Amino acid sequence: MKKVIILCLFLILSSCSNDDNKTSKSGNNPFIGTWISEAVAGQKYTLQFKSDLTFYYSAGSQRGTYTVNGNTALLDLNTGYKTPATLIDATHLNMIGMWTKQ
Repeated sequence: MKKVIILCLFLILSSCSNDDNKTSKSGNNPFIGTWISEAVAGQKYTLQFKSDLTFYYSAGSQRGTYTVNGNTALLDLNTGYKTPATLIDATHLNMIGMWTKQ
């Protein structure tokens, strides 16, 4: 009986997520996809988040990395400053203006 309990505990603990800090790399990352900005001086920009925690920003054809913590992503274009992007809902993102998921 003791072995069965130990086995059950092992199975339960091994099936828990390793994502304790809520940094997501998996398919449940809500940022993955293409986002279009509101028009800024008549121009719309795109952000394309990839599952490998890289992104493409159409302004200046820039590439960078990002981290996810809950509903906030920190975008890093290797400038020394990380820009926060916050999900409002499944299709709207706030990052220096409103973005809509395509």
